[in-house]
Amino acid sequence: MKNYNFTQVRKALEKKNYAPAQSYSSDTDYTTVFEKQGLPSWSTQYVYVEEWKEDGTCKIDGMCPNEWGKQKFA
Repeated sequence: MKNYNFTQVRKALEKKNYAPAQSYSSDTDYTTVFEKQGLPSWSTQYVYVEEWKEDGTCKIDGMCPNEWGKQKFA
């Protein structure tokens, strides 16, 4: 399984019209919330990117970015 860093994940999410909305951190990781852009005003969609401080690897909503990207989106 390939590891992805935050820069790679951010660029991939931006291509899917997500933009960073807020960030927070703990002792072990940074979490950035990305919000889907261009949705109707009554709709919101978020994804959570966790970046581990120890090695800089990331997951999107708890999944490997590659697996997350294979999902079918409405």
